[in-house]
Amino acid sequence: MMKKYLIIGIGMLVCMILFIGFALYNPQLSLPISLNLTYVIYLVYILIIVIMFIFYFKTK
Repeated sequence: MMKKYLIIGIGMLVCMILFIGFALYNPQLSLPISLNLTYVIYLVYILIIVIMFIFYFKTK
């Protein structure tokens, strides 16, 4: 059960790094939503990653 949080957190972190790398090399692409909503989505995603790592280390 504990490893599940770690695996999910690491997987989400890897996806975030790949997305940032893709976004930096393709600046002409954009999301079809407002910039404020984009920031909220990014913030929620980062919070979920942090929560997954907290759950892993708290239950360890």
